[in-house]
Amino acid sequence: MTDCEFGYIHMLAQDYLKYVLQIPQPGSGPSKTSRVLQDIAFSVQNEVEKNLKPCLDNFHVVSIDAARTIFNQVMEKQFEDGIINWGRIMTIFAFEGILIKKLLPERIAPDVDTYKEISYFVAEFITKNTGEWIRQNGGWVIAHSQYQKSKRISIFLSMQDEIETEEIIRDIFQQGKTCFIPRYQFNSNHMDMVKLASPEEILSLPKTSWNIHQPGEEEVREEALSTAAWR
Repeated sequence: MTDCEFGYIHMLAQDYLKYVLQIPQPGSGPSKTSRVLQDIAFSVQNEVEKNLKPCLDNFHVVSIDAARTIFNQVMEKQFEDGIINWGRIMTIFAFEGILIKKLLPERIAPDVDTYKEISYFVAEFITKNTGEWIRQNGGWVIAHSQYQKSKRISIFLSMQDEIETEEIIRDIFQQGKTCFIPRYQFNSNHMDMVKLASPEEILSLPKTSWNIHQPGEEEVREEALSTAAWR
């Protein structure tokens, strides 16, 4: 995964620990994806803790290093069968919430950066062990409830250093949704989102000066915001 993707996972892990610790977040608060993740992970945290109780009773989380060691041991055991799904990924976040609750009472003087350190090694584990699966299954967007409810989705075609959107586009069509991609007008700042017929069509589209596929300017295509599309 790219640094951008790792940074996003790290942010989700931090946001969840802030939620568990009830740390106020400035501004508009966490993203919608973070809020959905928080609701799901927190709803299963007690069950995860109950299932892991025999194991956790033998651990003493007295430092960040101890928390890292325990986390890696438990998660490697949980994923040793090679099975990855969204439910299991949610348990990773739930387990980091359990760890920080066990760590803070043990520390004589817990500092405000504790959640940052824990969320970092949690993000490392997710990136290393489930990152490719997440990418192949559409990333965090596909897990979002708003995505699931949407019938018409506009999305960009990713370049080399951007978060990949290829699998999201494939999922859009697999779920029977309508997909729209950008079409920039030459020598203009104007852009329309126009309908894509299929994932396979992308490679047959002409390229812009930025080496991005897009439908030709003269092609007549349904636009995402066209009045006719909403009748």
